[in-house]
Amino acid sequence: MTKEQYKKYDKIQEELRPVKWFLNWCGDRYKDKSVSKYRFRIITKAKQFFLYKDIYFARDKEIEIPKDLQKRIVEVIEQWVDEKEQELKNI
Repeated sequence: MTKEQYKKYDKIQEELRPVKWFLNWCGDRYKDKSVSKYRFRIITKAKQFFLYKDIYFARDKEIEIPKDLQKRIVEVIEQWVDEKEQELKNI
């Protein structure tokens, strides 16, 4: 691995680390078997998305969502809205 590739790899790992930690609590695929499932919220602050979990025994935790993931979330929501609007037209 070249130095440039290593830097890119390290940057991606740093982006993934907090999101995978979050999914350890709230996801399905990366969830630890010893952890029960907790609810979460997606919150926005100044056009930034954050994943937020609230656990009574741990301090609240906000995870900033990377820009490319934010874009995908918005696209999925837009697709869902399009599907619902199509359902309305079909009624």
